[in-house]
Amino acid sequence: MRLPALRWVVAGGIFGLLLAALLVAEFQRPLNSDSAWLLHVADRVAQGDRLYVDLIEINPPLVVWLQIPIVFLAGRLGLDPISAFRIAVLAWIGLCLVLSARVLRSGTVRVRDRRWILLAIVMVALGWTRAHFGEREHIALVALLPYLFATAMAEHGRAPRPAIRMIVGLLAALGFTLKPHFLLVWIVCLLYIAWNRRTARSLLAVENLTILAFVIVYGLLIVVGVPEYVSMVSRLASTYDAFARKRLASLVLESAEALCAIGALFAYGLLRRSLRTREIGDVLALATGAFLLAVVVQRKGFSYHYYPVSGSTLLLAAVALIGREGFAGRAVEKVAVLTLSVLLLLAAASGVSWSLIPLWREEPQYLQQRQMAEYIRGHAADGSVLRLGYEDNFPLIDQAGVRWAMRFPNLWFVQAAYAQQLASSPEPVYRAPPQMGVAERWCFEAVLDDFLRTRPSLLMIVRPHPPGVVGDIARMNYLKYFSQDPRFVAAFHTYEYIGVVEGYSVFQRPGSRQEAH
Repeated sequence: MRLPALRWVVAGGIFGLLLAALLVAEFQRPLNSDSAWLLHVADRVAQGDRLYVDLIEINPPLVVWLQIPIVFLAGRLGLDPISAFRIAVLAWIGLCLVLSARVLRSGTVRVRDRRWILLAIVMVALGWTRAHFGEREHIALVALLPYLFATAMAEHGRAPRPAIRMIVGLLAALGFTLKPHFLLVWIVCLLYIAWNRRTARSLLAVENLTILAFVIVYGLLIVVGVPEYVSMVSRLASTYDAFARKRLASLVLESAEALCAIGALFAYGLLRRSLRTREIGDVLALATGAFLLAVVVQRKGFSYHYYPVSGSTLLLAAVALIGREGFAGRAVEKVAVLTLSVLLLLAAASGVSWSLIPLWREEPQYLQQRQMAEYIRGHAADGSVLRLGYEDNFPLIDQAGVRWAMRFPNLWFVQAAYAQQLASSPEPVYRAPPQMGVAERWCFEAVLDDFLRTRPSLLMIVRPHPPGVVGDIARMNYLKYFSQDPRFVAAFHTYEYIGVVEGYSVFQRPGSRQEAH
C-alpha cells in the first residue's frame, strides 16, 4: 500500500474510533431539558392532550408535530422514546450530510477540499454539540447547511439538479420554521444572491421558491388550523420576552462564542482574497453574522442559542484554512491564519473533550439529577409529581418514570413577571391575584388548576436561597406566592411535610400510597 493511501486508512480509522466514542458518549448522557420536554409534549399530544391548552409550549407547533411519529414508532417497536429520538436526529444529520456532499460535487470544489468540509460538518454536528444534541438550534443548523452550500455553488452557475435543489429547499424550510429567528439567515442569503448576480430573477431559484411556499403554507396552517397557538402568543408573548432577558452588551461581550465569531469574521476578511473557496466562505460568514444577530434578537443568551454561531464559526474557519491558494504572504494574512487555526483547534479540542466526558465519569449535575430522580421515584406513591420552582424538570421526570402534573415545564412566567423587582428590590413583593396582569393571572390560575385537578402524590417546592444557587432568582418564595390563593392553601394543608432534598421542601399527599396499591 502506498504511503498516501496508508495515511488515509490510518486517518479514517482514527476518525471512525472518535466518531464511535462520540456516539456512545451521547447515548450515555441524559438528553437536554428542552428536547426532553418537547418529546414529552409530543407523547402527550399523541395520547390525546391538546397542544397550547393542556400543554403550554411557547414554540410553534412544527417541532412537536415532527416528534409525534418518533414517539409513535418508539411505542410500536418497544424502544425508549429518547433513544428513538437520538436515532432520528442521527438519521437527519446523515441525510443533510449526503445532500451537502451532493451539492458540493455540483460545483468546482476540489475533492480534497470537499472531504475536509464534510469532516468539519461531522465534527460540528456530533463533536461540538456538547449538551445541545437534538435542540432546535442543532437540528436547524444541520438542515440549513445544504442550502448554504447551494447558495454558494449557484454563483458559478453550478447548481445541482432541480430535484436535489427542491429537497435542499425543503430541508432549509424545515430549519427556518423550526427556528423562525433563522429566517435572518435566509434574508442575508437572498441579499447575497441579489448583490452578486444583480438580478431579481436569480432569487427565484427552485430552493428559494420551495422555502417561500413552505413558509407561507405553514403560516396559514397555524393561523387557520392552530388558533390556540395564536391565542397563546397574544397572551404570553410579552411575558416570555421579559423572561431571562439580557442586555446587548451581555449577549455579545460576555459570550466566548460571540467574541470568537467576531474574531473569525475579521480574520476571514483579511484572508478572503487569497481563497479558492471564497464563495462558500462568504456565505458562511454571512450566516455566522445572521446567527449572532438571531441571538441578539432573542435577548436570552441561553447556551444553546449560541450553538449555531459557534458551529458556523468552526465551519468558516475550516473552509478558510483548507481553501487557501498557497501560504499566506502578507503579515495580516499570517495573523488571520494563526487566529483561525487557534480558534478551530481549541474549539474542536474543547468540544470533543466535553462531549466525551461521560465515557469516564458521571458529571456532577447529572449525578445530582439521577439522585433526585431516584428520590422522586421512591416517594411519588401513585407516580405523580409536581415541582414548583425555576429549575428545568425534564429529563428528570422521564428518569424518575413518573407523571408530570403541570402544563408548564417550569414556572418561567414567575421569573418574567418579577424580573424588575428581582433586579432591584431586596425581596419581591408579590401581587395578589386581583392585581396581577392578564398574562400572570392566567398562568397563576393554570398552575393552580393543574394542582387542584391532578392532586399529585408528591409536591416539591423550591426554598428561597437554596444551597449552591446564586442569582436573583434564588430569592423567589414560591410557597408564599401561591399561598395568596385560599384554594391553594386549603389543598396544600392536606399534604404532609416529609423533608428537604436538594433545596426543595417535599410534601406527600396522605393516602396516595394506599391509592397506588
